[in-house]
Amino acid sequence: MAQKAITGLQKMPSGIWKIDKNYRGERIQESTGTCDRKEAEQYLIQLLEKLRQEKVYGVKKVSTWREAANRLTRTSADDPEEEAGITGKPKVTRKVTRVEMQKPPKRWLSH
Repeated sequence: MAQKAITGLQKMPSGIWKIDKNYRGERIQESTGTCDRKEAEQYLIQLLEKLRQEKVYGVKKVSTWREAANRLTRTSADDPEEEAGITGKPKVTRKVTRVEMQKPPKRWLSH
């Protein structure tokens, strides 16, 4: 029996597959970073499983570097006493934006 294709993937003119899907009231729009349909489907399946773990079981979401940078610039812009001196959003390369943040080494926190 033929396997049913997963919905929510669109092929962009560049050949890369993009996710455009609604899942439990949340719209997901992001690039899969691949031209291979099967690889894009696997990426989407993993993403949906991660979202299910968050919504159903309350598993804490791991932030990406892009989310952290966006949060930092919003916080700095809202707080006039913030001494970060950030003007505009930091430039983050595409390779780093999806990388999940892990706990920093203890030596980084010992100031």
